[in-house]
Amino acid sequence: MPNGSVKDKIYVVMHIQEGDMLFETFNKRFDMLFGQDCHNSDGRLHHIYQGKNDMGVICAYLNKIDWNCNFPLDLAKIKLLRLKTELTHLRYVFTIYQ
Repeated sequence: MPNGSVKDKIYVVMHIQEGDMLFETFNKRFDMLFGQDCHNSDGRLHHIYQGKNDMGVICAYLNKIDWNCNFPLDLAKIKLLRLKTELTHLRYVFTIYQ
């Protein structure tokens, strides 16, 4: 998995202005980065890179969310599982080709 940069979509999207509600921001960002229209013809997500400017930004963002503040966890779970599935696939592929 290549390293990301501040010019990649993850970094740019994660630095757009936050919405009025936590879930509004989460939903908008995750749809822009990992929504159904962000897959290639093989079903893999486009915008996954490693490093502090990409997946590091996602991890930092997820760590700062107050998940107990009326956050619709059932909806967030769907989006997070989509990302987890992709990361698991990439880890598996990376292990095979090392």
